[in-house]
Amino acid sequence: MWQRVFLGLAILVSLCACGSVDVAEETPTPPAPTAASAAPSATPSAVVLPSATPAPVEPSATLDSTALLPAPLYVLSNQSGSYQVWRLGRDGTTVEQITDEPESVQSYSVSPVDGAVVYVSDNMLLLVDAHGEQRTVLFAPPTVDATSSDSGALYKTTLLDPVWSPDGLTIAVRYGGLALVPRSGGEPTLIWPDLPETRSDVVDFFPLRELYGPVEWSPDGQRMLMAVNYMPEGGTLAVFDFSTTSVITLTSPDGMVCCDAHWTADGTAILYANSGFGMVPPGLWRADARTGSSKRLVPVAEAGPWTLVAAPLQRSDGAVLALVQQTDSEAVAAGEMPRALKLSRIAVDGSIQPLSDEEFDVVWATWLPDRSGMVAQDFTESAPLWLLRWESTTVELPLTGYHPLWGPQQP
Repeated sequence: MWQRVFLGLAILVSLCACGSVDVAEETPTPPAPTAASAAPSATPSAVVLPSATPAPVEPSATLDSTALLPAPLYVLSNQSGSYQVWRLGRDGTTVEQITDEPESVQSYSVSPVDGAVVYVSDNMLLLVDAHGEQRTVLFAPPTVDATSSDSGALYKTTLLDPVWSPDGLTIAVRYGGLALVPRSGGEPTLIWPDLPETRSDVVDFFPLRELYGPVEWSPDGQRMLMAVNYMPEGGTLAVFDFSTTSVITLTSPDGMVCCDAHWTADGTAILYANSGFGMVPPGLWRADARTGSSKRLVPVAEAGPWTLVAAPLQRSDGAVLALVQQTDSEAVAAGEMPRALKLSRIAVDGSIQPLSDEEFDVVWATWLPDRSGMVAQDFTESAPLWLLRWESTTVELPLTGYHPLWGPQQP
């Protein structure tokens, strides 16, 4: 049960519903400040991150330009009977099982430096190399006494959502809040603790008011896009600055901020998109990382048509590449009928140009490292993975699963 609560935080950015409206830029009215606007008293004045860079694994051969994939692809798959991490080689045919834990893997991350995989299973933080060797337990929290008088103990000692830093030296995790673990392992250092509940009529049911966890490091590794989970429901996104230990909460003109969120390459903004109805309508937004204020990038109307957007990627010219569908069907927008998302270009003025005629109903997607296309998981029971490229034949990959991640570009 408790793992389901934390799983909600882990997938907040990917599965909850968000919205967007008119192309004209608007300045949203920020909500009343929360505890996330000031650093907790236990937080240091600055978080000093490691500066040395680990030596990457040297390629044993020149990269094969004819390979199907630009880099190895990792996924969570249950084809062995429980959810484990699997790896698909650049040839598009070589499949390896990377983890083999007694319990399912809940979440994982792949080092952009050497392909090492850090993951959580049975509430332990574990590490293996790019091919599943050299298994190491980085941290195992103490067992919580079920009779403990500390009603928040399970929240404080549950590990989730490891995310490698860009230099491969540090792992961000959710452990009583946003926390950091060095590559060598050890107890997580709590950077931004969860906010305790103080309301007497609520505290017996929900001892914590806000839960925090990592989503994605900024490209320069100096900030963290952070999930904020309100108890008992709802949430938003925020940016944590390691140099100032300050937090900027993202705001939207359309309610809750979620779901498919990523930093822009220059680190000045966060794109977030939603491809279905939820607490807010479907759409696409750009949030200023300095102020948290969001701008709508595509139009939407109360009664449709709706613009469903997934996997946004901003180009250097300001345009956004994404999976897009414009529909008048409320059943499609609500997820009651299959979607028909197409690889598309969203111009700065909000106009949408399909780049492919193929249609997909996807639940997870990740862009190829060279931005020439993406790998997406079909929203079906068998969950096939598809390789989608511009002006090229779509290829079904010999692996099923979800949460696809790329390893470094090595043979």
